[in-house]
Amino acid sequence: MRGGAGLSQGMAAALLAGAFGWPAAPLAAAGTPEVIALPPVLVTARRKEESAVAVPISMVALEGESLAEAGFSSATDLPERVAGLTVSVPNPRLTSFTIRGLGSNAFNDGVESSVGLFMDGVYLGRQGFSIFDLVDLERQLRACIQLNCVVPTIMLTMGTTDTFGVDQVKPVFELRNRLCEQFEVAVKPHIHVDAAIGWSMIFFLGYDFAANPLAINSATLAGIERNVARFAELKYADSFTVDFQKWGYVPYTSSLVMIKEQDDLKAMENDPENFSYFERDIQG
Repeated sequence: MRGGAGLSQGMAAALLAGAFGWPAAPLAAAGTPEVIALPPVLVTARRKEESAVAVPISMVALEGESLAEAGFSSATDLPERVAGLTVSVPNPRLTSFTIRGLGSNAFNDGVESSVGLFMDGVYLGRQGFSIFDLVDLERQLRACIQLNCVVPTIMLTMGTTDTFGVDQVKPVFELRNRLCEQFEVAVKPHIHVDAAIGWSMIFFLGYDFAANPLAINSATLAGIERNVARFAELKYADSFTVDFQKWGYVPYTSSLVMIKEQDDLKAMENDPENFSYFERDIQG
């Protein structure tokens, strides 16, 4: 405008928006620039809480909500957001993580990777532990419930001779309860954990790792301490399996199934001919 006061960009935009009937964005108060503050990221890698900007290392922090909105459901999706990260999963047992070309993929169940993985503060000694897809489990459970398809059992593993996997039980327990409450499912899926080997770790839940009264060697002690929190989640299972012979407690096959609620045994009621161990033709 000639001969008069000029319009600021914000005022001009507001007038134009009003002329076309568009909602105008609120104007910021003069002299108070908008400040965008990022939420702090706390790092405890050096055994103390400190801001990520104070830690002298390259770091990428991603929020779970943003990953969920992007449709990420597994560790295999992370390379899309983390530069230099490669995740190779020919199968969960042979999972391999490398960062900027550094990593180990010996495919040996007794060798830990040079790339450390932690989930909910729990160290994952084998990288395949991170591939458990909780998002896909929720998707499948929702589909079954909406189709009135009964889900009798959710099977998890917590230390077996073939997989060496240690699944998270608590998130599955919470997911099951949340969906059953949401859809008013009267009979909840039974959570069974195959802890054929891992069951013995529960004896270390209250162990004094500092005093180490059993004089366990340092390498074994460190491994137990890293993983004992995961085995504490066994209490969320409805039942779990124990194999005594696999630790050498007995010289013959001897197994046990622990069931939390007695009423759950009713679900196993059936005719003897429907169980392979009790087939009349074989047993005589």
